[in-house]
Amino acid sequence: MAELERLKQIKCFLFDMDGTINLGNTLIPGMDAFFKKLRSYGRDFYLVTNNSSKGHSHYVEKMRRMGIEVTRKNVLISSDAFVYYMQQVKPGASLYVLGTDLLKETIIKGGFKLTTLLEEKTDFVVVGFDMSLDYEKLAIACRLIDRGVPYVATHPDVRCPIEGGEFIPDCGAMIKLIETATGKKPVAITGKPYHYMVDVVMERTGYKKDEIAMVGDRLSTDIAFGLNNGMVPIIAFNYGARKKDRITHTIRLSCIFAFIMMMLGLIVFQIIPDKLLLLFNASEDMISIGSNALRIISWSYLFAGFCIVLSSVFQALGNGVYSLIVSVARQLFVLLPSAWILAEAFGLHAVWWSFPIAEIVSILLSILLFGRIYRKKIQTL
Repeated sequence: MAELERLKQIKCFLFDMDGTINLGNTLIPGMDAFFKKLRSYGRDFYLVTNNSSKGHSHYVEKMRRMGIEVTRKNVLISSDAFVYYMQQVKPGASLYVLGTDLLKETIIKGGFKLTTLLEEKTDFVVVGFDMSLDYEKLAIACRLIDRGVPYVATHPDVRCPIEGGEFIPDCGAMIKLIETATGKKPVAITGKPYHYMVDVVMERTGYKKDEIAMVGDRLSTDIAFGLNNGMVPIIAFNYGARKKDRITHTIRLSCIFAFIMMMLGLIVFQIIPDKLLLLFNASEDMISIGSNALRIISWSYLFAGFCIVLSSVFQALGNGVYSLIVSVARQLFVLLPSAWILAEAFGLHAVWWSFPIAEIVSILLSILLFGRIYRKKIQTL
């Protein structure tokens, strides 16, 4: 219920496009009705993309062909965030741009001058998604950077998906190339998951970050963008565009990250539980009792991370009741009874072991339920 109430406070939704609203040139079923509902409730929205090689008209027309009417004002590109950033840093600056004509057009409309020669005074080098990049332009950019000219990139994506499930090098690959050649990193990257795009939204709308939600299908950009910037992150699950490997890879990656984070927590609680308790002005008696309790309870972290990930998977696949079953089993049927049994058998000091026991049972139950979902919904894709 708390999550539902929080969603009701959202005044503006930011949507990733491919994989969230559409798959290639096909609208995901239900999205047309969803946008009508969004408008009927008076909510603002932006279609956000890191692809700086295209202009606003391209996305307006693409959405129109799929039955979604939007205007240029509804489209937010990493190039818009770049212009916003540069207007704060140095309005009217002279820029050497590695990018498409559409990117250059956006930059010129923002009040900036373009340079094309090494000898021209250049304030910044701009690295965008340049599909016409040649050695001469790349060499000039690197020489300018070597001479001390800072560079800014529009977005960090390393690969850009194309038709047929293949990929081509994106802006992030060009950043790595320049970084390798010059030994210098960009002073800013304006696309997701960094804060500049949400800065543009707040500037335009006056909304606060907690009144904005980011909806996307990629953990590394869309969801990280929401989490890093204090927005409400909403993951759009479309069965991995019906690609089983994409689903299993995401789950595997999430489990690895969760395990690493929980291991760090375990290490901290094992090494310095007394110092953590001192943060709350704990007495000597409390430190004596609490240090032992934290050391024991923290062993449950080894299993809790996996439980959290699998709970999210259950909800994403439309089986939220499985999350409820695991939670009820953990709290009512394992944690409380095991705490009572341990207290009766070994004394109050043993109660803390009920937490690791509860998490072990939870992970076993979660794995059992995940196996059921995997066979019914993932394996058949």
